[in-house]
Amino acid sequence: MNVFKSEYFKINYNYLKLLGLWPNENHSRKKFKRITVIFLIISLLIPQYIRLFEEWGRDVDIVIELIGSIFYFTGSQMKYMSFVRVESKMSFIFEEISRHWNTLTDAKEQKLLREYGRYGRIIALGYIIPINIILVVYITVPLAPAVLDIIDPLNESRPKAFPYFAQYFIDDQKYYFELTIHGWIVCILSVQIYATFDTTYQLCMQHVCALFSIVENRIREANKLSWRGNSNSDHEIQMRDRSYERMVQAVVLHKEAMRFIGLIEECYTFVYSYVVLANTLLLSLTAVDTMLNFEKGNIKQMIRLGMLYIGFSFHLLYNMNPGQNVIDSSVHIQEAAFHTNWYDSSSKTKQLLRIIMMRSRRPCKLTANGVVTLNLETFAFVFKKSISYVAVIGSVR
Repeated sequence: MNVFKSEYFKINYNYLKLLGLWPNENHSRKKFKRITVIFLIISLLIPQYIRLFEEWGRDVDIVIELIGSIFYFTGSQMKYMSFVRVESKMSFIFEEISRHWNTLTDAKEQKLLREYGRYGRIIALGYIIPINIILVVYITVPLAPAVLDIIDPLNESRPKAFPYFAQYFIDDQKYYFELTIHGWIVCILSVQIYATFDTTYQLCMQHVCALFSIVENRIREANKLSWRGNSNSDHEIQMRDRSYERMVQAVVLHKEAMRFIGLIEECYTFVYSYVVLANTLLLSLTAVDTMLNFEKGNIKQMIRLGMLYIGFSFHLLYNMNPGQNVIDSSVHIQEAAFHTNWYDSSSKTKQLLRIIMMRSRRPCKLTANGVVTLNLETFAFVFKKSISYVAVIGSVR
C-alpha cells in the first residue's frame, strides 16, 4: 500500500512533488524545480532590500511594512531550503510512516491510524484554504484603481498600487501588469511553501499521536489480559504470557515513537526558532501598520494588512498546536500505565510497565533549538508579547 497516494496524505504528496520536495522524484526534474523556486523568491527579495535601503530614515511607515514583508519572504525561503537540507531525514520519516501503515495490521490499530490520518487531512485543508483566501485578498485589493479606471474612468488614470514596496529601477506604472504578474507568482509560490512545510509537519505529528494512542491501547489490552486472578492454572499462565507479549509490543512502539519525535525535531528545530522570532516581529509590525492606515483613512490598505495580521496569527497557532497534541498524547500513556492492575501482572510485565512509567514521567515535547517549547502556551506568550511591542513601535514612530 502506497500510503502517500491515499486520501490521508495525497494533498501533501502532490504539494511536495509540485515544489520539488518529494525525495523520490526524478533528480533532474527536482533540481530544476528547486532552482526555479529559489530564484523566484530571491527575485523579489532583492528589489525589496534595495527599496528598504532607499527609504531608511525617510519614511518610517514604508520601512515598517518592508521589514515585515522581507521577514515573510525570507521565512518562506528558509523553510524551503531547510526541507532541501534535511531531505534524507525526511525521506526516512516518510519511509517509517509507510512502514507503520503496512505493518500495524491489528484492526484497532489500523482504525487509530486512519482516524488520526483523517484528522490530519482535515486540519491540513483547514489551513490551506484560509491562507489562500487571505492571499487572494492581499494581492487583489491593490488592483482596485485599475478596475475603477475601466468601470468609472476619470480624465486621468488613477495611480496603480502594488501589494508590497519594491525598487525595480523601471517605470512601475508603465510596466504595472508585468510587475504585478511577477509579484503574484512569487506571492502565490511563497504561500504554497508555507502550506507545504507546515501541513507536512502537522501530518508527521499526527502520526506520532497515532503511535502514542496505539501504545496506550496496547497497555490497556495487556492490563485486561493480566486481570484474571491469582491462580497458577495453565489458562492464567497463558493469559499472563499474552499480557507480557502485548506489553513488550507497547514498549517497542513507544521507543519507536520517541525516536520518531527526535528525528522530526532535528528536521524542524532550526526553522521554528526563526518562526517564533519572526512571528513576534511580524504580528507587531502588521498591527502597527494596520492602525497607521486606519488613522490615514486608507481603508483598502487597512483591510489588506488586517487580513495579513489574521494570517500570521493563524500561522503561529497552526505551528504551535501539533506540539501541544504530542504533549497531551504522551500524558495519556502515563495515565494508562498508572491505571493498570499491575498487582495482577507477572514480574516480567511489571518490569516493562516500570520502564514505560519512567519514560512517560516527563511529557514528550518539541522545542526550537531546545530553548522554546512548541505548544499553545508559547503561542499565547508570543501573541501577548507582540501586542505589547505594538505600543513600543508606535511610540518610536
